[in-house]
Amino acid sequence: RAGYYMVADRGGNQVGVYEIDGKGAVTTLTAVPGSPFASGGAFTGVLALNYNQNYLFAANGFTNNITSFRVNPAHGALNGVSIQPFFAAGDSGLLAGMAYVDPILPTYLPVSLSD
Repeated sequence: RAGYYMVADRGGNQVGVYEIDGKGAVTTLTAVPGSPFASGGAFTGVLALNYNQNYLFAANGFTNNITSFRVNPAHGALNGVSIQPFFAAGDSGLLAGMAYVDPILPTYLPVSLSD
């Protein structure tokens, strides 16, 4: 999100959101109100923003579920949490990657042609 740095904390099972100020050697990060935000799962390691940057999705690796947050554009805080039940993404393995694809925007995938 423009002006904010969002980071997953695997060990703490949370998401940190920091406001970015300045540039170069005088760049600072300041936690937004309420940060860090509990993820509702274990081993939160992957984040994805939607196209409009108003929703953040956090993948929880050990519990194989996704937490959805609404991003407040005024101050970057996360709210409106929706948490999938544990193991909603499968009961084995590790949820280790995620991508957001907007259902309204056209999606183009590379195509490989072979003989």
